[in-house]
Amino acid sequence: MEYNVYSITCKTSGKKYFGRSQEIDKRWRSHRNMLRRGIHNNTSMQSDWNLFGEVDFVFEILNTYTDKQEYIDNQSFKKYNISDAKNGGDTFSNNPRKEEIRLLKSINTSGERNPMYGKPKSEYTIQRTKEANSKPVMIEGIRYCSSTEAGMLLGLGITTVSYRLNSKSDRFKEWKYA
Repeated sequence: MEYNVYSITCKTSGKKYFGRSQEIDKRWRSHRNMLRRGIHNNTSMQSDWNLFGEVDFVFEILNTYTDKQEYIDNQSFKKYNISDAKNGGDTFSNNPRKEEIRLLKSINTSGERNPMYGKPKSEYTIQRTKEANSKPVMIEGIRYCSSTEAGMLLGLGITTVSYRLNSKSDRFKEWKYA
């Protein structure tokens, strides 16, 4: 698989973020959108963006590769990337500030800040959501008629239940669709 390897550089701090994408324009728009809204997962880069402004950041395509490791593992750069290449360069699970980020994301995507806030849902969307939430589930040996029922009985939100059911983590290996 072929990727464009790119960097996002803060001219003032000299720090770089390295990433890869098959859809480079879309990826840069995504980074900018999150940074402009103040909700980027990389809090260090978000902090510099807020401090120095968008004009201080440069996006550059470095090369086309099948392996981005060369940049991410190179220790000669000051980087925003938290993890090494084997973990994708910037994984949430290895971020020492993940709880702070989780709270920030929750605040920035609830209520009027949610891009879907106030927008009507189509009948198709409503029906598909009901179907998805109506499948029987098995959680730690107990069968529930639906993820909605499981959430109500366990005191969890449907989003949390869905996350755990779809998680690849060993922590939730007893959470399955029946």
